[in-house]
Amino acid sequence: MTKVTFWQYQTIICKGAWKKFSQKYGIRDFIVSAVVGLIVGIMTESLLNALATLGVFFLIYFAIYLGHYVTEHVFVYNEQERRINAFWPQDLDVRVYESDVREMKDEEGNIVPIMTFEVVNADKRRKMMELEAEIQSVHHTSIDKADGAMTIPFFPEQKGMWDDNTTTITLRPEGKALLFIAYLDRRPKENPVRVHFGEGSFTNHLFDREAMYQFGIKFTGKMDGELEFRQSHVMRVFYANPAQNELYSSELVKAISIYEEIPKPLIKIIEVADQGYWYDYSSPFQRQQKQKQKEAREAEAKNAL
Repeated sequence: MTKVTFWQYQTIICKGAWKKFSQKYGIRDFIVSAVVGLIVGIMTESLLNALATLGVFFLIYFAIYLGHYVTEHVFVYNEQERRINAFWPQDLDVRVYESDVREMKDEEGNIVPIMTFEVVNADKRRKMMELEAEIQSVHHTSIDKADGAMTIPFFPEQKGMWDDNTTTITLRPEGKALLFIAYLDRRPKENPVRVHFGEGSFTNHLFDREAMYQFGIKFTGKMDGELEFRQSHVMRVFYANPAQNELYSSELVKAISIYEEIPKPLIKIIEVADQGYWYDYSSPFQRQQKQKQKEAREAEAKNAL
């Protein structure tokens, strides 16, 4: 990549401004101005008046050129942004909402709790093509009897399933579709009921605990008429208690009475996520805070003796 110095950049701006200026005001305009100045000099029999007339015309043209010089900076910026966007498309304009669909029948006819979201193409004119949703990361927060609240990250890298049982879909302008993210099930049958993610049924032995799941979804697709794929990332939270066959979105948790029954450390995940942040009880900062709280409790108990 060639680096441009300050003076090289100014030269580019000046040339661009002169090109636009000369397209509107050519040599003919300067000749006309000189002729007008000459005529004024002849009529007034004064060389000073002729030079003054030429000077006024020069100042007018110079002011117009300065206007082109100033606007040329804006033109160069917009052109650079256009070229950059050609290589790096804008984010995929999708909207992700809580869904009312919370159950489905499995292969054996049993009712299974599921986690779904309604995905909407926010573009009013173009279709969204080859749209996929990948569950990239999952932060699992549960309460351990010995260590208290702990967060463990997982990386399922599983495709979400659309309501037509495919992993790729096309959405019409302002069209919408259901996206299946997770469900409760026994797989294999000898295992306890656990949370499973995505097309490949990603799970872990910890997923049979009461827990809060904070997860990220990467949407990938392209707009009709474009060659480059766009991306968009969203973060959502849901609560699961497999022993009680419960799987609720964060919005539903806040709306029903179960909110008061969920352990406060798990509720903290929802509160922080509502502000757009990830929360990790196992981060170095959180461990440090937990250690300080523990030392404070021990000191308080010691002083009470």
